[in-house]
Amino acid sequence: PNSPVRIVHGPQALFFQSQILYTEGDAAVVRSPVAADIAFEQLYVVKTPLWFGNLDVVEAYGEVLDFAPGKFAVMRVAPDKVGALSADLHHRGLACGVLFKLAGDTMPRILAEVPEPLLPIDLRDARVAAASSLVVADNIKQTVIELAEIDTRFHTTPTGRGVAAYLVEKYTALKGDRTDVTIAEYEHEDTGQNSLVVRIEGQGKSDEILVLGSHIDSVNWRNGSESRAPGADDNASGTSTNLEIFRILMEQGIKLERTLEIHGYAAEEIGLVGSQEIARQYRNDGVDVIAMVQFDMNLYNPAGTEDMIHLVTSNTLGGFNEQLSQLVGHYSGVPVASAPLFGGSSDHASWTRQGFAAAFPFEDPSSYNRQIHTAEDTIANSGRFDQAAAFAKLGVAYVLHFGGLAN
Repeated sequence: PNSPVRIVHGPQALFFQSQILYTEGDAAVVRSPVAADIAFEQLYVVKTPLWFGNLDVVEAYGEVLDFAPGKFAVMRVAPDKVGALSADLHHRGLACGVLFKLAGDTMPRILAEVPEPLLPIDLRDARVAAASSLVVADNIKQTVIELAEIDTRFHTTPTGRGVAAYLVEKYTALKGDRTDVTIAEYEHEDTGQNSLVVRIEGQGKSDEILVLGSHIDSVNWRNGSESRAPGADDNASGTSTNLEIFRILMEQGIKLERTLEIHGYAAEEIGLVGSQEIARQYRNDGVDVIAMVQFDMNLYNPAGTEDMIHLVTSNTLGGFNEQLSQLVGHYSGVPVASAPLFGGSSDHASWTRQGFAAAFPFEDPSSYNRQIHTAEDTIANSGRFDQAAAFAKLGVAYVLHFGGLAN
């Protein structure tokens, strides 16, 4: 009776629209109208699709406040047990994003609209094709190598706390004399690791924002959260892909009608912490985010399979996925498919939760890299850099079609 939340199902959720904190399928977490903000400290949604009613796995790590069988539990987890819980879930076969840190902020009642492109989606644009053809797979590879050489990028470690500054240097070196570009670190309340925010100011529609995201932390759940964690696929790959997109925009002097922000999110591995804080701030500040695309893991496919892009259907906007699917066909040169990601998520879910249109291009969700979160997440165990280049071509096309060409 003193819990700050409870789970409701199906039509019952209609009576609690203004109090909903989280939804999955027909289950919704609703906030008690008398709950104070402090009651949400260390409160997590924990995805539990493998156990279908068995709470024994998670009860050892904290207090279960409510449970939606086959979907998730809502738990209060002590700070020193979050890593162990995430490691346990990962060992049982779940992917990234199995923890979602609740902050007590309710979800918007207005759902995201399919974003409007400024260049037609159904046509292959020669200017976009020319820009996307400039993607260099070896550039992505070199940045992945450099990031993977950092012992660990886990958010609590000294090396992890230095990643945003490292990326600021990389982006600044490519920026040149562009005065419409700002590069900064974003400090967080719930982690000592900073995020990265790179902003290219739009020309004419600067209040309309596109977001291109990745997460910058890594983790080794097998040997302890602060052990060696190269994180080549998860997620040096997405971070390096976004840097390559930025390189092309800078070297070609491309200016956009809409503003583009490239984000590198802190502390994704322990509850999407960085992206949640940023997305929440943007919603509270009334920022007009037109669309968000997350790149997280694009280096792996099983041996003997072709390079491919999958558009994850979980926590994304279907109409936006359809638009991106067309862009893959126009520019990426690889097949495209759609599929859910079982038992996991990424930073796009933070934006979906705040009512923004989001998408998540990914390697094969049913055959993703099982070496992630270990010391073996190296390019030797993934290294599909032509596939990563296809993701970067999609990213260029997304930026230009939805950002518009101002020059």
